[in-house]
Parts: sequence; C-alpha cells; structure tokens
Amino acid sequence: MPRMSPGETSLKVLSYLSKKNLRDEVTKYRVWKDCEQLSRSTVYDVIGELRAKGLVRRKGAGKAPTGQKKYYFALTLDGLLTAMYLDKRLWSDIDKIASKQVKVLPLVFGKWSVLMGNGAVKGILLPELKTLFGIVWRRLVGPAQEILSEPKESESPPKTISLRRYIYERLITAERFEEEREEARRGFAEAVNNDSELSEFVLQLSKIKAPLYERKASNHRALIDSVETDSPEDFADSPFLKRGERESEYSLFSREAKGAEEDLERDNISEQIRDIFRSEYCPLSEGSVHIIKKEGYWEIPRRASPALFAKVEDGKLNVFGSAKAKLEMLILRLEERVLEKRREGEL
Repeated sequence: MPRMSPGETSLKVLSYLSKKNLRDEVTKYRVWKDCEQLSRSTVYDVIGELRAKGLVRRKGAGKAPTGQKKYYFALTLDGLLTAMYLDKRLWSDIDKIASKQVKVLPLVFGKWSVLMGNGAVKGILLPELKTLFGIVWRRLVGPAQEILSEPKESESPPKTISLRRYIYERLITAERFEEEREEARRGFAEAVNNDSELSEFVLQLSKIKAPLYERKASNHRALIDSVETDSPEDFADSPFLKRGERESEYSLFSREAKGAEEDLERDNISEQIRDIFRSEYCPLSEGSVHIIKKEGYWEIPRRASPALFAKVEDGKLNVFGSAKAKLEMLILRLEERVLEKRREGEL
C-alpha cells in the first residue's frame, strides 16, 4: 500500500473520530487499532498535532496499566467542520454522525429527529447545513486550521460560540422557508412549535431580526418615494441608522451586585463579576479584561464575541449588548438545557 501523506493521515483520523464521542472512550491506542494502514507512532503524532490545532479535544480518564495518564479523544466543532468539508463521503452517514456529535452543535444535532423528521423540511435543511458547513470552514476555520499545512496565525480566531451562532441563525430560521411550499412551511412550524428549545430560539431570533428587516424596508421605501416624486432631499433627510448605533440596544440582564461599580473600575475584573456574567450566559474572556470607561457606562470587550455594556444603578448591575450578544446568550442557555435533558435521558 502507498504511504499516506500527512494531510491524508490527519483526515483519516478526523473522519474516524466524526463517528465517535467521549462516551465511546476512544484512546490513541484504539484509533491506531481501528485505523488500518497507519503506524502507531504516526497516529499518536497526528492526534497531538490535531489537538494543538484545536481540531481534537481530550478528557482525562485516570491511568493506563502502564501508569501513564489515560485520555479519551473526540472532535471539536472545528474538527467536525474540517472532516465534513474535506471528506464528502461522511455526509452519507450524517444521521450517525449527528447522534454522536450532539455536544458540538446541540441545537442541530441534539434536535436532529425533530428537524429532520419531516421529509419536506429535511429536503431544505440538510442541503443548507452542508452549504453552511462549507461556508464556515472556507471563511473561518480553514484559513486558521488548515490540516494540510502549518496553521496560519490569526489576529482574531473564531470562537466556537460564534461559529455555532452563525450556523443556527442561518439554518433554524423562517428565512429558509420564504419561497417554499405549504407542506414544508407547515412541517417546519409544527416541528419547532412542539419543541421547547427550538420554539424559544426561533421566536427570539425572529423578534431580533424583524425590526432589522423593517428598517431596511423603510430605507428602500424612502428611496422609492424620493425617485418617484423627484425629491432627492426626502431620501437625504430620512433617518438613517449608522453602523454601531444599535450596539447597546438590547437589555441582557440586571442583577444585584454589591460593589460592582468599584469592581468595574479595577484594572483586573474581579471573580465576583466574572461569576455574575458566567451565570447569566455572558462569559467574559479568559485572562485580563481591559474595561473601557465611557460617560455613564463601561464597555467590556470580549475576544471574538460582541462587546458588552454595563451600567450600575441603585446597586444593580445592568448589562446591554448587540443583537449578536443577545443571540449568543440565548444559545448558551438553550444548549445547556438540551445537554442537560440528554444527560437525564429525556431525549
């Protein structure tokens, strides 16, 4: 047999792991035994490289008989996107892969039977999911995590939550069914209406998106009126919402927080404040966070996630954010519910 190139070996390991998860207790040794044509040293080296690139994660599992630390391995979302994009044959096993990869994309794979249970709906969502995986890999994951070469440095590498949000808001949405027949539209509505997490997601997503589309439509109508009446000044004078003016439009949460104002003034944000944001599904970046003092509020930057805005009034910490920040907050909360139900055996 001809020897595999490094890229082919990496892809073989990723494809194998696409049908496994941490519950399958896959060790490096098992990957080597199950993947024919690969030497033991090659498999061990490749898994280390894939983990360094963020394509594979591991979980401690005590010690092996030799006394060395034992680990189980599984794909990250980046790893799954890479495998599915570069090995198109995997899409023929998407049902099995979905059952194994619930943790990496809970609102899709954790709701697979709900979303794909209707043939007309599946005929729309499955090709769209394949398209989205390709878009996300080519634009975001691939350039930073190319498995066929050394990973390229990225000033702002995508975070997993931003990738999941990108997929969710373009797949589980009314926009997918704008031009579809009644059967597909009814099937999608029935599916999400009968599921608590999906119904909450599409409801909140539609509430966020509807005003944005209304503003766009209003802008088009203003131009139509201006052209039809030959009144350029009407369009020029009509209100135009510039980019960034809606950044703190959404209220995210309000919490009693003694000493919050003093904490926000500090160079290093306190663990108390971090715990509050974490418990409200608005986690802050790891390490130091450079809070920017503005007039009457604080801006809290987050790496690869939308910035947050905080005010302290009457002992309460009030936090605001953009539509993207609100969506990510919603996603983290709903994903936790999906995974909790799965652990409890309700799914």
